[in-house]
Amino acid sequence: MKRAAIYIGITLLVVAALLAFIATPSEHVPSGEQSTQWYAQGPQGVIETAVEFVDSTRPTAAYKDYPGAQNRTMAGRMWQPESPAPAPLVVYSHGFMSSHSEGEYIGRFLATHGYITVAVDFPLTGGSAPAGPLVTDVINQPRDVSFVLDQLLARNLDQNDALYGRIDPLRIAAVGLSLGGLTTELVAFHRQLRDLRIRVAASIAGPTANMTRVFFDSRELPFLMLAGSSDQIVPYAANALPILEKAPGATLVTLDAASHAGFAAQAAGVFRFANHPDEWVCPSLVSNLENADEQPLLEDDPEAGVVAQTGVLPCQTDEFVRAMRPAAQVSFMRLVIFSFLESELAASDERRQSAGHFLTEVLPAENPQVKVAVST
Repeated sequence: MKRAAIYIGITLLVVAALLAFIATPSEHVPSGEQSTQWYAQGPQGVIETAVEFVDSTRPTAAYKDYPGAQNRTMAGRMWQPESPAPAPLVVYSHGFMSSHSEGEYIGRFLATHGYITVAVDFPLTGGSAPAGPLVTDVINQPRDVSFVLDQLLARNLDQNDALYGRIDPLRIAAVGLSLGGLTTELVAFHRQLRDLRIRVAASIAGPTANMTRVFFDSRELPFLMLAGSSDQIVPYAANALPILEKAPGATLVTLDAASHAGFAAQAAGVFRFANHPDEWVCPSLVSNLENADEQPLLEDDPEAGVVAQTGVLPCQTDEFVRAMRPAAQVSFMRLVIFSFLESELAASDERRQSAGHFLTEVLPAENPQVKVAVST
């Protein structure tokens, strides 16, 4: 019995160690002197706090066996620098079947460089949704982002609040991954859903096949699309590449052979040995999409530049070629998002120009896997 107990104990320890190894993200440092400098953590300490926002003016819809709610509740985290100086604010939107923790990697990093980042769980599209993730609730998420902004900017004006005077209301950005990228696009550009307080927007592998040029012509806004050429969930050719024709002045950054799921920070650990991360995510994704309500992701609205029932369905291949390692993909994501934000929101002209030059010229020169194009 003792010997059996020892074997069981050793087995459990080995399994625990293996799980810890897989769950611990590996790290990839980009090539080149300037890329290494931009990749480095900033000088500031980070304050992390829990946040919760309850919008009592809008309900959460009922679906399946979930009865719905009279409000929309969004809980998550906020990362901010220790410096009391007014800082740019970034609202991060998570992807389908995910959570606010997806944004921790970029939020902590940005905080060391003087940014405040907030990320919340949306009521119905995340992995902890009450009756499973409901993709069509994305249409309600732009107003969720606006509500979060309302609450944070109100705190910014409250002398009795710890956030008093900490946010620069003229330097607000929206960033999102996948369905969160779509949320970002909607809150930045949609004629009825946009929030003009947002001055900069970055979509990471977000769907755009449903949008026409009219959608992006609605306002002049610095816009970045970051995508992988081997994305099998939000296919690159139908969603990212057309940005160069649809969105005037937009920046498209393409990572050669990068997947969709590889953009999630957790992928650097969970999928470090995977041939192609999307191959592992597709079965669960397709299952959840099949259970969605029978309605288009976005309603047809030609005046707003939205066309329903277009685009390419996800996971339409059985051939998954070797993808970029998630650790490399995540490191490039950090460089791209940070330098783009700095090119628009940094306090000095010199810093903004330096960041823009790094993003468009130096980063792709030092790292051939990165391609950068700017639309005319």
